[in-house]
Amino acid sequence: MDPDPWPQLYNKKTLFEHINGQAELYLKYGFRQSVFAIYQNKNKTQNQIEVDIYDMGNVVQAFGVFSRFRNEDHPGGFGLDSFLDDHTALFYKGRYYVMLYAPEKNPRFPEDNLLNLSHPKYQTPPLHPKKLAFSPSMDSSQDLSIFPEGLLGHQFLKSGFQGTYVDGEKEHTLFLAIFKDSQEAEAALKIYHDDLAKKGKSYPEG
Repeated sequence: MDPDPWPQLYNKKTLFEHINGQAELYLKYGFRQSVFAIYQNKNKTQNQIEVDIYDMGNVVQAFGVFSRFRNEDHPGGFGLDSFLDDHTALFYKGRYYVMLYAPEKNPRFPEDNLLNLSHPKYQTPPLHPKKLAFSPSMDSSQDLSIFPEGLLGHQFLKSGFQGTYVDGEKEHTLFLAIFKDSQEAEAALKIYHDDLAKKGKSYPEG
């Protein structure tokens, strides 16, 4: 396939022109700049693929935005982690989050459009950023996500990590909220405690 000769570049101010409905989410995760291009088959012009490459600043932020769109039931097997179906391929590697999209549904989407992703440089085992090493074994994790704000749906919890982990037959939910200092963390903890109390729930003191 040949790329469109005029790739489109976007920055923080112009991203809304490209993905107006989702631009704010990308900006919250640290978006810096992106490039968009369309590749089209010379012989079958209806066979084309849209490519978006987002520079998110670092690998944690790239994983963060990827985690909001992936489906763990359909891993692609490339990049640091990936998702693949007959319309879309998503993956992140380094500070980049990449989205490939075929407008026409095509069961052969992987074979026809993603052959370059079979190159060894893309085929790395699923690997999460080192900053997530605090969490339980990644082999047992399910649906790990990073939230730039509003963790668990609470604005007072701000940014953090949330994941579901399976230990044998038991399922556990882990969340880690990030604050600038202990005073801010204590204030948020009190609000969270009061919110749970209103709902008739509690958590261990200590």
